[in-house]
Amino acid sequence: MSHKYDWEAIERDWRTGRHTLAQLSGVHGPSASQISRRATKEGWQKDLSEDIKQRTRERIARPDTAPAEATDDEVVEQASEENEAIMRRQRTSLDRWRSISDRFADRLDGELNQEGVSLEYLGKALSAGTQAMERVVKLERQSYGLDTADADDQGRTFAELMAEVAPDDPE
Repeated sequence: MSHKYDWEAIERDWRTGRHTLAQLSGVHGPSASQISRRATKEGWQKDLSEDIKQRTRERIARPDTAPAEATDDEVVEQASEENEAIMRRQRTSLDRWRSISDRFADRLDGELNQEGVSLEYLGKALSAGTQAMERVVKLERQSYGLDTADADDQGRTFAELMAEVAPDDPE
């Protein structure tokens, strides 16, 4: 029984540099070794990730960009559209966290004026609130490209940025 695979789609996904052989196999069907052999045999140029990152940054800055015409440009365009959608969702999440942080600050402000609220509680709450706000501000500045020193972070995922500012701390 002969399997027909969409080798053009497999090569397109391969060239983005975003998928492992196992992922490509899971999505498209042929084994990882079949994909690897075909890529070697046909000389697939794999990594367009830098072009994709650049195009994603352009799309975020100018969402109404005209479609490209060359094959590499089409691959870059498609992947950058996916990245754009991810980054826009991340920005929506950041807006939500800003709102939560603002509501927390308002509530804490009201508790500062109440008698019977322990200083230890207020100290911990103030610390947690300012730490949360600091994280949200840093992530917003990175997401919107406001810090030129953080230009390298623009291609990183929300999870990678969160891991940097909020590392797993068993505390």
